[in-house]
This record gives sequence, structure tokens and C-alpha cells, in this order.
Amino acid sequence: PAMISYTALKHFHLATVAITIGLFSFRAILHFLNHPLRQKTLLKILPHVNDTLLLISGISLIVSTELYPTEHTWVLAKLIAVLVYIGLGVIFFKRCQSLPSKLVGIAASFACLAYIALVAITKSAIPF
Repeated sequence: PAMISYTALKHFHLATVAITIGLFSFRAILHFLNHPLRQKTLLKILPHVNDTLLLISGISLIVSTELYPTEHTWVLAKLIAVLVYIGLGVIFFKRCQSLPSKLVGIAASFACLAYIALVAITKSAIPF
């Protein structure tokens, strides 16, 4: 079987990143508005499917480029930040009910996404 090229894999990964951010943003708006659409099964399942593809493509990129987290601290930082983002998302959507907690939850989630992007761009665990 033919191997997927690095460029194709990277573009697929970046597409799943964009979809993740878009879906998170859309679901966050629905959460803030307490809109009934937020309870739709598709909006609960689709982010998990996309995030699974994002993680698989990310791990595939790590393996194909041999940028292992044990050797490259920025990759480790990015992986940890992804896990933190997932945890923040769970807390935001399941626990945050008051406006102040929703604001803190959404700010923390987007701050985490910004950090992940900066680490990916700068290839540094401390990108600022």
C-alpha cells in the first residue's frame, strides 16, 4: 500500500484542526445561548469523530517525522496542551452553567487553543 505523503497528512491534520475550532466555537455559542440545538446527537458525536481523526493524524505526523515527545519538548508541550484543552472542553460543556463560569471556561479553552497554535508555529514550548 502507498504511504500518504507528509504534505497530504499535514493538510489533513490542519483541516481537522480548523474543523475542531469551528465546531467548538459553534457549540460554545449554542451553550451560551442555551439553545436546544446544542442537544442534537450530531453535534455531540461529530466533534468526537473529528477530534479522533485529529489525534490520529497528529500521532501519524509525529511518527513520520520522528519528532518524538521524549526528544522534542515542544511536541510534548503541545500534546499536554491538547489534553488540557480536551479537559477544559468537558468541564465547559458539562459543568459551566452560570455566565461567569461559562466566560472563564471559554476563555481558558481558547487560550489553550492559542497556546497550541503558537507552539506548533514556533516549535517552542515557551512561544512568547
